[in-house]
Amino acid sequence: MILSHHSRRAERLLVPAAFATALGNNVQLIVGALLMIREQQTMMAVGWLFIAVAGPQALLSPFFGRLADRFDRRALWIGMPALLSESMSR
Repeated sequence: MILSHHSRRAERLLVPAAFATALGNNVQLIVGALLMIREQQTMMAVGWLFIAVAGPQALLSPFFGRLADRFDRRALWIGMPALLSESMSR
């Protein structure tokens, strides 16, 4: 398979994009934990915050992992946001 200039660039940008996404998510989680400590003044609340964040990821990853293996990722990248925005507008 011959890759075009655009697909090689997209593949090259995948790692920095994943890093930026993970960094943003983790900063958001840390700030949420700090706010929980400040407001609730208990580490139990922070534990529940981490469970609430990790729970959906753990439950949904087997299903969506199989979906990503079965279908073209480009079609999923285009289709999923469109599907989610349609369901959110109802």
